[in-house]
Amino acid sequence: MKTFARLSGLFLLCTLNAKVYAWQKRSPEQKATYYTKQLQQDVSLDSLQYQQAYNIHLRVSQQLDSLYGLNMEDEIRKKSMIPIFRNRDSLFRQVLTKRQFLMYDDIQRERWQKKKREKEQLKAKNASTD
Repeated sequence: MKTFARLSGLFLLCTLNAKVYAWQKRSPEQKATYYTKQLQQDVSLDSLQYQQAYNIHLRVSQQLDSLYGLNMEDEIRKKSMIPIFRNRDSLFRQVLTKRQFLMYDDIQRERWQKKKREKEQLKAKNASTD
């Protein structure tokens, strides 16, 4: 039974790693399309806003891909991402209406908090199994 559980865990880990690896291998255009469609669902963009949002997402995806191409520590990379995301948000502030931007900002904050909670839960779970 323990062997089955270990094999199942290993399989799950490999599957998750493959998904992350596949996502990193997507082109900036594919990522921009994905994030723009997600934004469209969240705040209902008109056609001009959609194209402008796509261009912003494309630029951000290219910048982030170039950061991942560099050989640097994770903490330095994370700090390097901050100005990219701040610039993205300032561009969105110009493209979106005030109402849309507030909705976007709330959704981003909720996603960030959810990700943070999940990371803390995983850390607590790993600490309890050690």
